[in-house]
Amino acid sequence: MKLILIVTVILGIPNLVFAIGDAELVMCTMDAKLCPDGSYVSRTGPNCEFTPCAKLMPEEFIDVTITGSAETPDPVLERVLELERKGIISNVIIMESFPVRIRMKATQKIIDELEAMPRIKSPTFR
Repeated sequence: MKLILIVTVILGIPNLVFAIGDAELVMCTMDAKLCPDGSYVSRTGPNCEFTPCAKLMPEEFIDVTITGSAETPDPVLERVLELERKGIISNVIIMESFPVRIRMKATQKIIDELEAMPRIKSPTFR
């Protein structure tokens, strides 16, 4: 039991460096960074830096308007705001209507994700 605890403590220390002859073995933390295209990159190299995100060409971003859901809180709007905070989408404009209409620039992958979210339609008034 003590051996397992000792191994866990040693392996859990971030950026631990072992000297093996003339070479060094660097152990990076296993966290990940979310890239604007929705993919993730990990830490690597002797300085444990994040691998660069794939560069998105400006033409990969599409200017689109989507409709939210007629519920409160609106899950579509909440997801858009979350993606905007993470820098995955940009130029978000929320138009006052019911349900809300959201204009933004995003990749086709993100647009497809948002369009696939279930929605409650607004009631029809007579």
